[in-house]
Amino acid sequence: MAKSRNRTADIPPLEWAIAAFGALLVLATLVYFGIDAINDDRPPDMVVQLVRTRPASQGWIAEIRVMNRGDATAARVQVSGRSADGEERMVEFALVPGHSRRSASMLFTNRPTPPLELKVLSFGEP
Repeated sequence: MAKSRNRTADIPPLEWAIAAFGALLVLATLVYFGIDAINDDRPPDMVVQLVRTRPASQGWIAEIRVMNRGDATAARVQVSGRSADGEERMVEFALVPGHSRRSASMLFTNRPTPPLELKVLSFGEP
């Protein structure tokens, strides 16, 4: 009768280590997606800030940045900018996904005197 060989003894330790690492990665991925599926998405949390002002041929440009710190996407994000002398401008962003930022420029006739009041007026769901 022929000797039966132990097949697990023929597998090198490095191969076992790599297989265990792969199984650990699969398990970690499943846990991550499971936790993400259970947790509710945070609604959009919009923040607007002035990046800089600079002269342009038609007046002054105020470069702004809008950040969404929430998980959900915001649509039709309207931002207003008002200088100390009362000049007001608006810009609209089509979509601002969660945890992202978008930039735009507002054109003012006169130099926007500090402080430039920036605020998010409204946003909706996509």
